[in-house]
Amino acid sequence: MSGTSRLRLGAMVLTVTLAVAGCNGGDSAMPTDPGAVEGSVTFWTYPIGDSGKDSYWDPVVEQFKQKYPKVDVDVVVQPFTNREETLVTAIAGKQGPDVVYFNPDFIPKFAVEGVLEPVEDVIADDRDDFTPAALDAMSWDGKLYGVPLLMQALIGVCNKQVLAASGVEKCPETWADIEQMAPKVKAAGYVPTDYVAAQTLTLNHSFYPYLWQAGGEVLTADGKKAAFNSPEGLRALEFVKKLVDNGWTSQQSLTTAETLEQSALGQGKQAYSPNNTTASLAKLFKPEELVVSQPLTDKVQVAAGSVGGLSVLAGSDAKAASKAWIDFLTSPEHMRSFDQKNGYYAPRKSVTGLYADNPGMAEGEKHLDVIRSGVIHPKAREIMNLIKPHLQAVLLGKTAPGDALAAAEKDVNALLERR
Repeated sequence: MSGTSRLRLGAMVLTVTLAVAGCNGGDSAMPTDPGAVEGSVTFWTYPIGDSGKDSYWDPVVEQFKQKYPKVDVDVVVQPFTNREETLVTAIAGKQGPDVVYFNPDFIPKFAVEGVLEPVEDVIADDRDDFTPAALDAMSWDGKLYGVPLLMQALIGVCNKQVLAASGVEKCPETWADIEQMAPKVKAAGYVPTDYVAAQTLTLNHSFYPYLWQAGGEVLTADGKKAAFNSPEGLRALEFVKKLVDNGWTSQQSLTTAETLEQSALGQGKQAYSPNNTTASLAKLFKPEELVVSQPLTDKVQVAAGSVGGLSVLAGSDAKAASKAWIDFLTSPEHMRSFDQKNGYYAPRKSVTGLYADNPGMAEGEKHLDVIRSGVIHPKAREIMNLIKPHLQAVLLGKTAPGDALAAAEKDVNALLERR
């Protein structure tokens, strides 16, 4: 890494100022002649399935080396724990990587400070092959800062035995379906569904999907104001409150983040759960015990999920070589191998049919175009942490939904107004 940087990490907020001079070592364009590209690329990745092992990467690097003989790649598998602080410290000490694996919430935070290199040129020839939802998740202010490598879609499932015992014929696909199903399930002695309000967990997999399904948004389009205090936001919160007030969810989950094994779903006592990973379900259930449903719809069909992609740091001395490495890893051939081995979906439209023998995974692949990864904003985590306690207060019966949304809106707008 090269260049001058000044970083301050406080209250989990990154502030970086990169000097213009000296930050752009080497050719930054996507290379066209593999034999002419040279340099050393340090790649930071994380324990993503089998790719968390050095044994996975050795043959991949060797294959890349055959195409780019003058480029050396050093793959460093970092722990997920404290990964943001570790990266910030490394950049500050001029020891950061050239290429790093990022999820969407990292993109705007680093991009606004000039820490990331745009990578639109990496996919210039086949941009249309990428799912728009994946590209949107890895973009900020109209620029692509991460080339998507993988997608995750959380799936809705029903316990077949519970449905049959409750006299319910199909898994819910809409909010109205849940309302029709829930009284029957409760009367049969089971838990209809779940909603987790524990403060330690993300809203990306709880309230936000309901807000989006109602047609609402967390922020305005320009990201400068809160937008959730709206008719759509009120509808979403009142629906969730109805689930809780009617006893259609576990009361325990309002304050505690239960493991799947501890939950009503994991114990075979719950009819429907909207947001799950197939990997976690596979530990407790046989495929024939579950029905996989479509993502829920109210006004809009939305599935919770995430995207993982590869970014180039602006201080890299080997930008062309770094982009060549990213282009190689996100090629159809490698993407198919990586995602299939590690249990993810491919963000390329041409890479399909990875899970023909797994109905649960196959169903999720059909809905990649309706995945929402979260709020793409530099202060997304802070915004979420401000909203959480207001939502929980409603579900615990301490605050009315409208009052809670208004109070949360005030808090979020105050945050957004601060520089």
